[in-house]
Amino acid sequence: MGVSPLHDDLGFQLVRATATTSKRMRAVLAPFGLRTRTYSVLALAVDPGTLGQRELAATLMLDPSQLVPLIDELEGLGLVERVVDPADRRARLITATGPGRERFAAARREVADADPARTAGLSPAARARLVDALRVFGDADTEA
Repeated sequence: MGVSPLHDDLGFQLVRATATTSKRMRAVLAPFGLRTRTYSVLALAVDPGTLGQRELAATLMLDPSQLVPLIDELEGLGLVERVVDPADRRARLITATGPGRERFAAARREVADADPARTAGLSPAARARLVDALRVFGDADTEA
């Protein structure tokens, strides 16, 4: 059998890479009671008092209605809290609690330890170029 027509198809390769990365991330995060999306929200909530729900949703490219259940889940686990935004008392900022910071730090170490397995065969410079290229793809829709 020859080379598949999908071999050089960028979209297909991105979807394939996403699927394999998602599978690995699920396995790494499961012992922490986190999923990729809850891990992402928690990661952004670690920097206290900086992001409200709208900003979190925009950063994660989610509709605000998709974000609320994620915040509710993390809040139910005692990992984040909604605090009043001092600049706008009607708004709430999402902030990691002490246990949330600890869980994120532990999960982040495991994610970092899993990274070399995902990028084996890439030099540090090639890995950096890949991350930069993926940012360009990710930002393309947000800049339009």
